[in-house]
Amino acid sequence: MKFKTIFILFNAVIIFSFLIIYFMPLMMLGWEYATVFWSKNWFLPLLFAGVLALLNTYFISNWKLFSLL
Repeated sequence: MKFKTIFILFNAVIIFSFLIIYFMPLMMLGWEYATVFWSKNWFLPLLFAGVLALLNTYFISNWKLFSLL
């Protein structure tokens, strides 16, 4: 139970942090700069989702080992 909670909290914190960073231009500089930023950095959400999926796959594949720790 503890490991499942840590796993869920880790994912929630990482996703929340990414969203804060990715939407920071919209909050601080306005819509015009945000659209320019997003058009130049469209690959960042894809890269982030890929890395997070890789990490989650690793943890899920080794779930038995981690739950025994």
